[in-house]
Amino acid sequence: MPKRYPWNQTDTNEGSWEKTYLRYLMNDPAGEVYRLLPDEIVELAVPVIKQTANTYDGSNTIIETEDKFWIKSEKELYGRNIFSAPGEGHWYEYYRQEDVPWGKKRNGSDEYTLLRSPNYGTSGYFCYVDANGTASADTAGDSLGLAPAFCI
Repeated sequence: MPKRYPWNQTDTNEGSWEKTYLRYLMNDPAGEVYRLLPDEIVELAVPVIKQTANTYDGSNTIIETEDKFWIKSEKELYGRNIFSAPGEGHWYEYYRQEDVPWGKKRNGSDEYTLLRSPNYGTSGYFCYVDANGTASADTAGDSLGLAPAFCI
């Protein structure tokens, strides 16, 4: 992606991934990220069910969304919950391998990369991967690197 994106336009994780500004940008045909995706990928990508916890109200209930494009959860990337609530999918086989890049690069340098998971126990943070591959969390309005995921 040519620039960094926030999860939301304000510092809240209310509504979890389902209600994020970023999800709109990625899945609505009028969304900025959707319009940047190659036509071949848009045509081949199929919607899948993604699970994300609602940490905003402390319930940690799992919300299911149907997405053609998404960003990984902390569990899908690391295989465990570090800053996120449990129940957000399964560890992707690809990331179980050694020496697999966890985030994305911009101009040849590793970049902080957004994750779908709201930060467990807070109402304003989401999880991300720092430039060294370490799990962390940041305010929902901050802009970080975006590595869209999809299924064909």
